[in-house]
Amino acid sequence: MGHAWQLVVCAVIAVGCAMLLGAWVSERIKQDVLRHSAESSALFVNTVVQPLVQDLATGNELNSQARAALDAWHNETALGKHIVTTKIWRTDGTVAYSNNFEHIGETYPGGPHLLPALDGAVAAKLINPQNTGQEPESTTGLALLGFFTPIREDGSDRIIAVAEIYRLATKLESDLSTIGQHSSLVVGTVTLGSIGLLFFIIRRDSRTISGQQLVLNRQIGEIARLQAFNKKLLLRFTALRSIAADANEEFLRRVGADLHDGPAQHVAFALLRIDALKSTLAAAKVKSTELEKLRKVLQESHQEIRNAARGLFFPPELEDATITETVRLAVRNHERRTGTRVRCAIGKMPDRVSRQLQACIYRFVQEGLTNAFRHAAGMNQQVRVSCDGIRINIEIADKGPGCSQESMQTGGGLGLISLRSRVESLGGIFLIESRPESGTRLRSILFIPNRGVRHA
Repeated sequence: MGHAWQLVVCAVIAVGCAMLLGAWVSERIKQDVLRHSAESSALFVNTVVQPLVQDLATGNELNSQARAALDAWHNETALGKHIVTTKIWRTDGTVAYSNNFEHIGETYPGGPHLLPALDGAVAAKLINPQNTGQEPESTTGLALLGFFTPIREDGSDRIIAVAEIYRLATKLESDLSTIGQHSSLVVGTVTLGSIGLLFFIIRRDSRTISGQQLVLNRQIGEIARLQAFNKKLLLRFTALRSIAADANEEFLRRVGADLHDGPAQHVAFALLRIDALKSTLAAAKVKSTELEKLRKVLQESHQEIRNAARGLFFPPELEDATITETVRLAVRNHERRTGTRVRCAIGKMPDRVSRQLQACIYRFVQEGLTNAFRHAAGMNQQVRVSCDGIRINIEIADKGPGCSQESMQTGGGLGLISLRSRVESLGGIFLIESRPESGTRLRSILFIPNRGVRHA
């Protein structure tokens, strides 16, 4: 369906809504006119009727003089001749007076207009010529204006009765009908004119819109092809990052082995030669404090090399370990190596993840705690690990001196740079939060393969 025909459909709906709106506006105008007409009529009528029904303030019946005066007003005055029906209701819903004498004393529900009048409001209704036969007030076939007006006790606001009066309203009914027709005509004309103008504009520009739509569809197709190509590149890049993570882990293993088999063995051999030389000097009764200092330095160097080599190895006991066991092992190794305590909280974790992800979790906890020990002396070290089924969140915090925003923006030390690279190589997110004198918080968000979306 073209844009022009779509506008036609919308136009039909708009015209219908406009007609409904016109009908609503006409009805509101009608109700306002009825209310004002009823209030003006009620004000005039009350000046005559209210003084004649004051007997109802103290009793339930009108005296004969009051009834005669009401009859005379109804039958002999110019205003009364325009009134078809008059009823005076007591507050208990009983007719105390009516120009149709057979209704006096009868009890009627009074309809929905009686209750507002009992509360002090003037209510009105219009009886059209078409439905006068359905109304008990008149069978004349003429339009009637019926209004309900409260009658109050002289000198107070107490309502003692309600006057229900129907007067001829032929001109009023004609005026209201004319107002309704004019309102609908104006609304319909304005709406149709606006729609016609819009239809002309849309019709004129429909070719331009169709051409632009074709160009847009071609561009969307090109974007879809580029997205598919980018997805392939992302998959290849993710595979390369996984290979790089494996290669990095293998490189660390080789470096650890080289440290253990190379410098560590040479330092151990030097310690043996110093011990032999120390025995020779002792036999010759020669003391050398420098030799003892050298031996102590070599011992410390040997221990540091072994610790470094051990840290680079991926612990063999993690081959079949769960995430919880991996985190706890990293924490225990740190506590044993540094002599500090770490508060550890681990939520429910998946049983198994890939080796790359497991190695990343182990290295993140290991390096994060090492960083906390190096820069915060291990003050209030905390490890928190949680999982929502899609992401594994790891947080390592301390209460050390922290660091400034400038130092964090430069990337921190080599350990943090390596840690960031390791996390991001698996599509994770690496965050640092730190302020001077407020401690440091390291966070990593690692996505579980085949369950979450990997971030590039």
